[in-house]
Amino acid sequence: MNQPPVFFKNPAVAAILSFFFMGLGQIYNGQIGKGLIFIVTYTFSILLMFIFIGFISTPILWILGMIDAHRSAQAINTRLAQDINVIPMNRARVGRALTLPGPPRRVAEHLRRPIPRLSMR
Repeated sequence: MNQPPVFFKNPAVAAILSFFFMGLGQIYNGQIGKGLIFIVTYTFSILLMFIFIGFISTPILWILGMIDAHRSAQAINTRLAQDINVIPMNRARVGRALTLPGPPRRVAEHLRRPIPRLSMR
């Protein structure tokens, strides 16, 4: 019963990729069509700078692209966690699950471990 490893998407990486090149975060998330639409739309928006509308639409599209890449990565990770029957209990556990690119069994074992607490002594 060998299952292929499940690779979670890092929302920060997706947002950073979209910061440097519009649509690349969506492509990193596996949403190639959406990424290409963002690239074409952003290119068209840059061309609109010649008639001033682009100065408004280009930064808005750029910011929306980063937000969309980040939220899409989070949604993909939630879906993957549910597919492998891992239901995170809180945000700290979700963050721990997203950093593990291992097989589903290892992710589930990691999530069952208690979260260490820092003492303020």
